[in-house]
Amino acid sequence: MNDSAIHKGTDLYKILVDNGKNSDLILQKLADILPSIIYIYNVEDKKTTFLNDRFTTLLGYSADELKAFNNDLFSLTTGENKEKIKEIISNFLQQQTTEGLEFYSYLLHKDGTPCFFKSEGSVIDKTESGNPKNILFITRNFSQVPLANDAPFKKGSTFDITEQLKNHQDRQVFKQMMYENERLLGYGTWIYNFATQSIYWSDGMYVLFGYNPETDRNLLNVDSDIYSRHIDSQGLNTINEKRKLFLEKGINEFTWEYEILTQNNQDKKRIESYSRLVRDENGLPVQIVGTSRDITRLREYERSLEEKVKDLDRSNKDLEEFAYIASHDLQEPLRKLTTFSERLQQKFSDKLNDDGNTYIHRMLNATQNMRLLIDNLLEYSRTTSSSAHFENCDLNKLIKTALSDLELNIEESNTSIQIEDLPVIEGIPGQLSQLFINIIGNAIKFRIPGKTPEISIKSRLLKSNETSIHLLNHSRKYFKITITDNGIGFEEEYAKRIFQIFQRLHSKAEYPGTGIGLSICKKIVDNHKGIIYAKGKSLKGARFTIILPEQQ
Repeated sequence: MNDSAIHKGTDLYKILVDNGKNSDLILQKLADILPSIIYIYNVEDKKTTFLNDRFTTLLGYSADELKAFNNDLFSLTTGENKEKIKEIISNFLQQQTTEGLEFYSYLLHKDGTPCFFKSEGSVIDKTESGNPKNILFITRNFSQVPLANDAPFKKGSTFDITEQLKNHQDRQVFKQMMYENERLLGYGTWIYNFATQSIYWSDGMYVLFGYNPETDRNLLNVDSDIYSRHIDSQGLNTINEKRKLFLEKGINEFTWEYEILTQNNQDKKRIESYSRLVRDENGLPVQIVGTSRDITRLREYERSLEEKVKDLDRSNKDLEEFAYIASHDLQEPLRKLTTFSERLQQKFSDKLNDDGNTYIHRMLNATQNMRLLIDNLLEYSRTTSSSAHFENCDLNKLIKTALSDLELNIEESNTSIQIEDLPVIEGIPGQLSQLFINIIGNAIKFRIPGKTPEISIKSRLLKSNETSIHLLNHSRKYFKITITDNGIGFEEEYAKRIFQIFQRLHSKAEYPGTGIGLSICKKIVDNHKGIIYAKGKSLKGARFTIILPEQQ
């Protein structure tokens, strides 16, 4: 056999076409047997006039679906790819050469995946003026060994695919990782194509709807009807309404929820879908790309959490009412005990011995401590209540109110107080005033005997890194207020304990009180979505730090 008897694939098809109609059957059979896309491209009409079944096998489209692209196979390419092909064909036609045409390109699969092909073309007939009329193309799938992204077109028949093969292997690993990721997180991805009105599902979508992607992918026709099998009419109406919003109101992104019944009605799931509309350069819709995830357990957890919050609110309200009512009910017997003790002391103190007077004195002290405890419990229950109203509060004015209430203690102890300018924040005036009264009052009470108390109050804007350290919301502005004294301080191990209710570090004989004051401060700061903490050293003073947001 001489060299002239050996032909390229396109040459063989050209010979068959030139031989006339008797070769049509052979041409069709060869086109269906070979593992390549065989098509004839009409240069004048810019349409595909012949197409074999490999088009469906390799790209997923039917011949009828190609009509949506005006029978132009090159419409399945995008961007630079499409322009480059047009340029190559245009140059080929202008040269009027008898040599074959050869190029590499990406064609979009029906599911949106770009597939890499090598195309070889040959002119099979010409017009009366001698210009090419029809070009026969054989397009082979090179997706298993794709070229690098920066070199989608190369002339010639040989090239080094080492790097491309590695890229392909990396993509295969990535694809497997994505599949495992979808299974682990319970989500899938999907694409709706406007031109073909087709829907692509990832493996995760099949799993979401109760199918096995390995066995059901080729058996299941994924279209709009499949959703009607799993979603009730209300859910379908929601989906259709979202699609209308996409198309009519120019909304490009949307999220919605719906319920599905999985295959064979085995499970009921709550699905959340996020979708984004993709438009072409003319602003016309091309695809809707979306993800859907199973949020059934999340919504069940949220409902459970809501119930627990309601139960906790009821419990807190009951405790508040109990504390308030019990405190009021205790006031009456306490008043009687105090009244009769004072009368006993006034009328019979001269007739009682020293022990008798001591007992009466202790009884009066006990009733006074009890009254103070009840008052503090009432204050604590009012602080816990969520009915208080927030408003803009000038902390400079609230400090003056607090100092006015502590005026007698300040004068008696000769306390020196230095105050820098304080901010205006959104808060509850009565509670913030009580916050300053309690902390400044403690600074005066827990002073070192014989030493003049000194208190410093400063404020500044919280820095960004401090917001991160305290796990606060970066979208908010916070102020850091410090109250420092030179009193007896405390050991660092008690820094958290002092904010617990009824916790005392000293005996009542040394420093009177109920151990509720700082727990009230903690509750007030919590109500304002802030933070309070303290640092101190024994006999070296203490510093209380309060961090409050500017706005609630």
